[in-house]
Amino acid sequence: MYELAQDAHGLGLPVIFSGIAEARVSLRKTSWEIVASIEAHVNAALQCDRCAEEFVRRVDASFDLLFTWSGTERITAVEEDYYVLGDGQKEIDVSDAVREYLQLAVPFKNICREECRGLCTVCGTNLNERICGCTVVQGDVRWSALKNLASQNDSLS
Repeated sequence: MYELAQDAHGLGLPVIFSGIAEARVSLRKTSWEIVASIEAHVNAALQCDRCAEEFVRRVDASFDLLFTWSGTERITAVEEDYYVLGDGQKEIDVSDAVREYLQLAVPFKNICREECRGLCTVCGTNLNERICGCTVVQGDVRWSALKNLASQNDSLS
C-alpha cells in the first residue's frame, strides 16, 4: 500500500479544490502486468444548485489503472486506463490519473444539505435564512386555459 498526499493546487487541480489531495494506491503484480487500485479524495468548494450558497464537500474517486511492459503480448483487458511502461522503468506516476479522476468525481447536482429549501421563485430570497411571504403560483401559467376548462367541466357535471 502506497499513499500520496499533495496540495490540491500542487497536483494541478482547479481552484475549486482545496487542502490536501490524498490517494491510497494498492498494487497487484502478475508476470505481465501491474494493476493499481486507487482511492483518492480532496475537498471542493461547490455552489448549491438550490440556494446558490457556497459549501465545501469531500470528493471521492476510486479507480483502477493497468500497467504493462513494452513488448508484452498478453493483456487481460483493453481499457482507457492502460499504460505501457518503458524497459527498466522502476517508478509509476499516478498523479495525472488522480487529478483527472478527482475532477470527474465532482457531482453534476450539488446540494448543500438534503433539507435545503432553495430560493423563492418570485423574489429570490434564500428560504433557508427567512420566509419571504411571496405567494407562489402553483403550476405553469401556460396551462391555465386547460385548468379553467377542466373546472368549467366539473361545474357542469
